[in-house]
Amino acid sequence: MTKKQCISCHAELNGSYCHSCGEKVVESKDFTLRKIIGEGIGAFTNLDSKFFKTFKALLFQPGLLCTEYLRGARKNYLKPFQVFIICNILFFIFLKEMDLLLIPSKWFIVSNFEFFKLNVHDIAQSIAAKKGVSLEEIKLLYDANVASNSKLFIIMLVPIFALVTYPIGYKRLKEYGKHIILALYLIAFFLVLSILWVTVFSKFLNETQKWVFISSISFVYITYTVLSFRRVFKDVWWKAIIKGLYFYVFLFIIIFSYRFLVSYYTLVSL
Repeated sequence: MTKKQCISCHAELNGSYCHSCGEKVVESKDFTLRKIIGEGIGAFTNLDSKFFKTFKALLFQPGLLCTEYLRGARKNYLKPFQVFIICNILFFIFLKEMDLLLIPSKWFIVSNFEFFKLNVHDIAQSIAAKKGVSLEEIKLLYDANVASNSKLFIIMLVPIFALVTYPIGYKRLKEYGKHIILALYLIAFFLVLSILWVTVFSKFLNETQKWVFISSISFVYITYTVLSFRRVFKDVWWKAIIKGLYFYVFLFIIIFSYRFLVSYYTLVSL
């Protein structure tokens, strides 16, 4: 008697599931209307459960998603890149015009803005002259493209964040890939926190009170990173606090540099 083989990996089957790859053996009863409807409902409720459980942990249990993923407990949560992509999409839906990760033309393409001896206003005028359009048209074109580029290149922050955490956590997480996972969650939380903070503070803060927004969001994020490092790296409190402050300094430098590079690339690529 010929033994059945898995349709995917061709391993010999012994039961309803392949012991090698987990593929299910297809049977006639799998195509009944009741079965198909049941699978649809199950897929929705499972995703719904995972979504809320994941974002609850992301917001209120710093470092938990990372430690669970690294130890192999992955069934109950969305994957790191899924969380990152969802947060990225939400950020650019709700904060499309926000300048956290880009520099609007009204502050970027101005006569007194220079960065590493680059005069952005002169560059913009040169581009306008080559295209045969006005400087105002260049500003409009720039603003129309910079938000998309900021969203497109945000994935570049992940390996940079991982490079920042590696020196302070390599004894606990020796593999660089583990720091990539940690970076995905740290950036995801930063994006969600930005949405929440802008939503709350935009209702009663004006331009002169930006320091309140910056100082409060900084305090929350530093606290979050300290708690994350304490859980992931299993640090004592004073080490976790020092590492959190260290990380925030680099976060500020990275975000500042990212904003300029994305904005500059958008301008010169018009």
